[in-house]
Amino acid sequence: MTGFTESIPLPMPVNEIKEEFDDFLQEYLFAVQKVKENPELDNDCKTETHISTFNCEEQLPPLMEIIKEEASNFREDIQKYSYPTETDEMRHTAGKTHHCTGCGKAFCRKSHLKSHQKIHTGEKPNQCTTCGKSFRTRGEVNTHQRTHTGEKPHQCSDCGKAFGQRSHLIQHQKIHTGEKPHQCNTCGKSFKSRAEVNSHQRTHTIVKPYQCATCGKSFKSRAAVNIHQRTHTGEKPYQCSNCGKAFRQLSSLQQHQTIHTGEKLYQCSDCGKRFRTRSQANIHQRTHTGERPHQCSDCGKSFKTRSLVKTHQRTHTGEKPYQCTTCGKRFNTKAEVKIHQRTHTGEKPYQCSDCGKAFSHRSNLTKHLKEKHTGQTGEKLYQCSDC
Repeated sequence: MTGFTESIPLPMPVNEIKEEFDDFLQEYLFAVQKVKENPELDNDCKTETHISTFNCEEQLPPLMEIIKEEASNFREDIQKYSYPTETDEMRHTAGKTHHCTGCGKAFCRKSHLKSHQKIHTGEKPNQCTTCGKSFRTRGEVNTHQRTHTGEKPHQCSDCGKAFGQRSHLIQHQKIHTGEKPHQCNTCGKSFKSRAEVNSHQRTHTIVKPYQCATCGKSFKSRAAVNIHQRTHTGEKPYQCSNCGKAFRQLSSLQQHQTIHTGEKLYQCSDCGKRFRTRSQANIHQRTHTGERPHQCSDCGKSFKTRSLVKTHQRTHTGEKPYQCTTCGKRFNTKAEVKIHQRTHTGEKPYQCSDCGKAFSHRSNLTKHLKEKHTGQTGEKLYQCSDC
């Protein structure tokens, strides 16, 4: 009986030691829960746990004593040895003796390799008891379930913001420190995380390696595919606690919540106008700079935002993806459908504050004000050529 962890090749980078200990600790906590639920486990002839399978040909000490001893030994290993820094080249190879036969990637522990291989097999044996979604590892299930419970056990010591995952807290804390240790090897731009660098580098290569299994659309990151697939499933896991409105993305919920709080954190450096989101502020500033960074590949016309290019390109393709649910007429944009549907509902949301007349289009109200109420605008659009 050698315990639950493999022997540690020394020296090993600090970050990998921490990862191993976190992984062991997770197994330890699982075993504690297992023993609480099934106190007779230690007396079984063949007892299966998340960690190992034991046979009782010999008398073994109680399961919990073994776990505690392993945890103690593991901590001693961490304290006893001096390990190289993350910048050392050996961090890529040291102690990674377990190789994936599918892609060649190497791991320090057999359990890490086993978990990784599920990427190739597609195996997801661990299921969320709330929504039924499946995951490769028990740890992924535990993390996912916090989206249902709202639990955020990891709190920032600087600003108090809480997170469901430790990795999200670590990344967030770099906002306070200003640390951006990961650099793009093409343009030199720095980022807080390696994932941000990888995503950014695809802007240089235009590589989109991740594909939607439903419609075939390609994306730069796996996370983008997961978010996109919710357009097919209709899943909206993020709900506003104030009004109940649900969203496909956490960022969309966070942006929406500023409507209730009235919070406008982002200010234009030119005119002082404030905005709820950074992207709104960035787009607005282009009205001062005249910048139009997004160009149509068909005619060369430039636009301030990517969404405007996408809408414009439909004039070339003839695509009209939005349909009126009442009469079936198709339109280029969602806004056009919304305006059109007022012809069926009779809705006239734009009202003249001077005479009370209402209009279905904002442009019609503007035209009315200029033609009928010169005291408000001081101008008339149409002039008689005779008098």
